[in-house]
Amino acid sequence: MEILREATDEAWARAVWATVDLARELIRAGRKKIAVLADKVFQAIGLSKASIYVKGLLGLIEYPPRSYERVIAVVATSEGLSRREIGRHRWADLLPMWNMPREGFKQLYDQLPGGKPSFDEVWRITGGNPKLLAELYRVG
Repeated sequence: MEILREATDEAWARAVWATVDLARELIRAGRKKIAVLADKVFQAIGLSKASIYVKGLLGLIEYPPRSYERVIAVVATSEGLSRREIGRHRWADLLPMWNMPREGFKQLYDQLPGGKPSFDEVWRITGGNPKLLAELYRVG
């Protein structure tokens, strides 16, 4: 049973890496706009390879096989360990995405007393994350 699990894990890891290869081939073939969206890939490839995968996506953007108009790469995870692993690198841009709808977040924002940045700026910074709003408010 363990051998089957390892084979399945390896197959998922190859599939995850294939997204980077596919995007590179699409650019090479002349595609001008590419979006790579990945969710929970670190469970498939393992935490030890998380930063390598993200760096691979960054390499696709910084060193493409030919010119392109726009490449977007979004990798989502809910795992704190992977956030720490990737966040320790200067090239990482982490943005918490657990959020409230804009209207509900505005109601919460309006209840905060005292001076604060504009709602649009707070929304842009936090993405509607109430925990980040509380932290920003706490530190002034």
